[in-house]
Amino acid sequence: MAVRIKEATREYLCSVALPVFEDSYTVISHESVMDYTLAQLTQFGFNVKSESFRCTADGNIAQGTYYLNYDGDEEVGMMFAWSNSYNKQVRFKCAIGGYVFVCLNGMICGDMGSWGRKHTGTADIEAQKTIGDQISNAQVYYDRLITDKNIMKEIVIDSKRQAELLGVLFAEYEILTTEQMSLVKQQMDKPSFFYNGDVNSLWSFYNHVTLALKKSHPRNWMEDQRKLHWFLNMEFDLENFQTLEDLSIQDPLALNYGQPDNQTNLLHQLADMEADQIDEDIRYEANVTEELAVELELAETTFMNAREVELKLELEADTFAMAQLSGVKAPEEIMDALMNAPEIDASEVDMSQVTWFDAPDIVQYIDPVGNTFEAPIVQTTLALTPEEFLIIEAEINQEIIEEEALFDISKIEIDPSNDFDLNLDDDDDQPTTDGYFL
Repeated sequence: MAVRIKEATREYLCSVALPVFEDSYTVISHESVMDYTLAQLTQFGFNVKSESFRCTADGNIAQGTYYLNYDGDEEVGMMFAWSNSYNKQVRFKCAIGGYVFVCLNGMICGDMGSWGRKHTGTADIEAQKTIGDQISNAQVYYDRLITDKNIMKEIVIDSKRQAELLGVLFAEYEILTTEQMSLVKQQMDKPSFFYNGDVNSLWSFYNHVTLALKKSHPRNWMEDQRKLHWFLNMEFDLENFQTLEDLSIQDPLALNYGQPDNQTNLLHQLADMEADQIDEDIRYEANVTEELAVELELAETTFMNAREVELKLELEADTFAMAQLSGVKAPEEIMDALMNAPEIDASEVDMSQVTWFDAPDIVQYIDPVGNTFEAPIVQTTLALTPEEFLIIEAEINQEIIEEEALFDISKIEIDPSNDFDLNLDDDDDQPTTDGYFL
């Protein structure tokens, strides 16, 4: 289900209710971030030209951008951005960056100028300290962005190379959604803005992507901007870039910057460098999962301790029951005694003399963390109840009746067609050689 994103105002973000958590979660309010940012910008001599805020419909995730009056470059200005959440989905983070005048596209350096802090412990104090550090070093971060911009304007890439980069950003690094990728393709075919350079320059492609990133979720916008800049920096080795004049003095074949031969280990390098910074949401969720794992381990230990006590109680109950039956003979002797027992009329049984076991006792156990568990003490017996005795007696009587019926002579049927002559005077009868008559 899509999450609705809306443009917000300072007043609305200040009105969003703060969350209440029972654990160690530290709330960093949107209002405190905005107030401290403005105070630090003023202290270091920056004037805010305009500000922009975006948030989710409930205001729990918010993003703020401040466009500053700073005459450092004719194409790119300076900005300060932050993102924050009340629902544990995003760490607080902030960065000094740049914005392109003609389209207000953002620029955030990939390996510096960004910081994120999980909402625990003294996170609110550290957030204020980092806002101050970012703003106090704004010139350093901004100059680096301007240098990268000028280098990207010198690098020309054809449509095929742009399509390859677009595919990697979408399929491998998942910076772009399908909608954003389609928007980048439209800008490649027909740009909405002119970026003062070759239409096929890396700088133009960079702006096509940052224009599409304006549609990113507030939770992802800063991280997507940073990952984009970092990826292109690594792909074209912007830090070690040499101008065409420098390359012409050296080997002409060296004029293949940004090609696969020079970037064999790019993916491995990028993976190593981003280990502690990219995929912020995944790392944050991993920390939350780690906390849950500790709680789960404690609960599992508690359960195992309780189960151990329960098994011990069952063993003690079995031992008690066997002690009660210590005078009983072997099972085969018991069956012989039952088969030879005299018949008992149930009507003559004095039920008042029959011993009935009460409900099993319940033993309570409290584990080290205060959880209470209950286990019954089970008592077993081999003594027959009156109902069981009557059932066995009825079965035995039925077997006796069935066996007697097999030998009841009165029920034997004689075939009348079978003649049996008892007349011994018949002259026809002659004795045989063995003394019998035929």
